Amino acid sequence: PQPAPVFDAVKASSTRGYDTDSTNGEIVYYYPRYAVDGDMRTAWTPDRDVDSYEPSITITANDEQYVTGIRMTNGYCKSEKTYTKNRRITKVRISYDGGEKIASFSKDNYQNMIEVEFDEPVYTDYITITVLESVDGGWHDIAISEIEAY
Repeated sequence: PQPAPVFDAVKASSTRGYDTDSTNGEIVYYYPRYAVDGDMRTAWTPDRDVDSYEPSITITANDEQYVTGIRMTNGYCKSEKTYTKNRRITKVRISYDGGEKIASFSKDNYQNMIEVEFDEPVYTDYITITVLESVDGGWHDIAISEIEAY
């Protein structure tokens, strides 16, 4: 068996600055690294103007990793209210060395990691997830709480 892939850096096409949580007045940030921190209560969120571009987030590694797919959330899983009020991703393009995969999924996957298995295992030092479609929940923020490669 191959060792689990390790992607140790992350960057995004854009990142929303911050918000103030209306329930407790706490400042909430949306850094790209929050999509790989193992905490469903944090998330990466791109700029709100998502209708003018396709936001993306890329995880990278120093060396090529053996990858058979990814798992990801399609929203901000801090709470059920936060999840349903924010936009939820329903279609992505996943790009990596040697290929890409288009994946569509249900908007209702609160705190579930959605698996997208590649057509065949690959060796890659990056994986980019580009948001192609999302469903509005009332607030205009797209979010990904977690991404992991396997």
